[in-house]
Amino acid sequence: MLKKKCSNCGELQPLSEFRKNKLGKDGHHTKCRTCEKAYQKGYYRRPGVKERRKQWRDQRKETHPGLWAKQKLKYNLKADHGVTLEQYDQMLEDQNGVCAICGGINSDGQRLHIDHDHKTGKIRALLCRFCNIRLGYIEKDDFVPKALEYLNKYNHSEENE
Repeated sequence: MLKKKCSNCGELQPLSEFRKNKLGKDGHHTKCRTCEKAYQKGYYRRPGVKERRKQWRDQRKETHPGLWAKQKLKYNLKADHGVTLEQYDQMLEDQNGVCAICGGINSDGQRLHIDHDHKTGKIRALLCRFCNIRLGYIEKDDFVPKALEYLNKYNHSEENE
């Protein structure tokens, strides 16, 4: 069993006692769950912390709206999928800026979603929101056979009438 030393309490603990963090060197946080929880609890109980953080975020969004959104996107791409903004942009360029399935874009103006295999984590392509949702249903083990059975049942009954 792999173990890691907590940077706060100094105890050697199983890796399962550390939350995952894709941006960390070893893929986990430096503090164990117990120390992290105690730190968060104490930090947010200090007077004015929540208000100052909200004020800073709101001010930053007003003064640097594009930068704020880009920083958040860069962080989320890396944390959620291990992809840099440059890699995402290259994928988008390779697909001519459209969904890999329907050839459309998101009607709400949002970026295309990164489609990945949930079992392996391997990235496949960029999809619009609707294709990404539909594909999620199709990937469920029993959905496609049940849907085909349903369609066959009702399509054939109309022909018999």
